[in-house]
Amino acid sequence: VNNRQDTPLSISAYDRAKLNVFMISDYIDRHFSWSKGNPLYSLLRQQQDPNNSEEDNIIIEALREAKTKIDADSFQHFEEITKIVISKANELGIDISNASTSIDFKDIAVKGDRVCLHDEKIPFRLKGKGSKRLISIALQTALAENGGIILIDDIEQGLEPDRVQHLANTLKRNSVVQVFIATHSRDVLVELKASDIFRVKKDASVLIPLSDSLQGCLRKNPEAFFSEKVIVCEGSTEIGICRALNDYRIQNNKRNVAFLGVRFANGAGSQIIDYCYGFLNSGYQVCLFCDSDENRINDKKSELNTAGIDVFDCEQGNAIENQVFKDLPWNAIKELITYKTAELSETSVKDSVNNKCTESLGNNWQEVDSIAKREALGVTAKEKTSPWFKRIDHGEFMGGVIFRYFDQMKNEALKKQLENLSNWIDNV
Repeated sequence: VNNRQDTPLSISAYDRAKLNVFMISDYIDRHFSWSKGNPLYSLLRQQQDPNNSEEDNIIIEALREAKTKIDADSFQHFEEITKIVISKANELGIDISNASTSIDFKDIAVKGDRVCLHDEKIPFRLKGKGSKRLISIALQTALAENGGIILIDDIEQGLEPDRVQHLANTLKRNSVVQVFIATHSRDVLVELKASDIFRVKKDASVLIPLSDSLQGCLRKNPEAFFSEKVIVCEGSTEIGICRALNDYRIQNNKRNVAFLGVRFANGAGSQIIDYCYGFLNSGYQVCLFCDSDENRINDKKSELNTAGIDVFDCEQGNAIENQVFKDLPWNAIKELITYKTAELSETSVKDSVNNKCTESLGNNWQEVDSIAKREALGVTAKEKTSPWFKRIDHGEFMGGVIFRYFDQMKNEALKKQLENLSNWIDNV
């Protein structure tokens, strides 16, 4: 549609043909027959002498031969074109080396659109959706060998992750054809660069380019780019806690984050500030869920707030582990200790905590609450050499414990931090 006119004008099939534009969508079964208007017919015309208008005669002659040959042999007239299709399909990762042309007995009438590509004796239209789309794309790329435009709607439809990744990568390397892809697949994004990707937002008048600062995020957090709102998390622990927060919201009849268009992105520590600004500059609503134990992040928090990025952090000087062991009820802390002793053994956990504690632990050290033990547990849990919860599943377990005891906490910083984060999910 050309929106520069007072009354928008639709671009006709005739106009698209002039521009050498090809569309791959759901309606591709007809692409595999030799009738007029289909890619195979166009490819046939492209391979013929431009001064020769005998294409129709070729098809009629093929039908006459079919009356006597039926399925005995492939139609020789189409062998060269079929070889081109086989070659192009092979480049896109699908083997159709047995392809041939025969009659499709879909109905009794034998017409031009019944002469179509077959895999041995099976018409291509009976192949799986993904295979048909790959073969259709192979046809279109063959047609556009001298330049053209290919439009692919939901490129991932019917394709396994490895196939769609190979397809996206192959099309990206094509220097002749201009390819526009619509996708909802994380598997497609991981094969692309930030500079290749544009967001389409409802009611927006322009496409929104992705910021180059998000390049590192594409492979680590591709699902985040399909959201409206992004919670940038400092690390895997925070991602796990966010997942647990979502479960807690569901249990309490609040809307889930998927419904609200919210996704989590792992900032991997060092890139967290770049990710925040990258998502903001790409049109997303953004907040930051982080610790308060590193100045390189603390020094940027005021600037982030000014830019419109809300920050939900721990008390000054605390990492999330320090905050959790400081604020949770002791019974919740005992659950976290038991979780780690099952993995590392009770002796190993006790020795590690004892090395950090300013008081003697004693035999029944888990039964008695103390500030010294809490501080030692927080320091031990975040040690870089052997961290307790620096994995998404470990963080999710920690989050599950937090929310089981959430109602028992009153004005602790941890509760305020997570309540404010949940309110952001609801209100932005």
